[in-house]
Amino acid sequence: MSRLSAIALGESKGLALLLCDQIIVDRDTGKRSLIGLFEMINTRRFRTTASDFCIYASVARGSSTETRYYLELEAPDGELLVKAILDVDEWGPTDIFQFEMRVSGMALPTWGVYHARVFVQGRVLLERRLLVQKLPESPAEQDDSPKP
Repeated sequence: MSRLSAIALGESKGLALLLCDQIIVDRDTGKRSLIGLFEMINTRRFRTTASDFCIYASVARGSSTETRYYLELEAPDGELLVKAILDVDEWGPTDIFQFEMRVSGMALPTWGVYHARVFVQGRVLLERRLLVQKLPESPAEQDDSPKP
């Protein structure tokens, strides 16, 4: 039995979890274009707010009868920043569900590794790390600091 056949017969399988600047859905074909994929956010200060971004997830049904999936984005300290319920109304002929969500005004409380996850019944299907790091001060900012 091929690996693809094993996935099709088993439980739900996570296919993709991506972060991007924008998702465009073609109204004629339904095809999605993910623009500006990223895995890192750089900022000069904390606490700050992330620029608007999108989360894309794709799940294959397998033989699962589940229709409710969850998406979370968690800060390094465990603070839950985003939580969404993904209800699958129709799996379609491919038995693959695609979900996109726009995130606006999300606080970034600190630097470190953030975790985006898709899960069902406590089982994580997909996980993506998002590195948030503090940029070093520019020479101009350092020159503006008070002199002893």
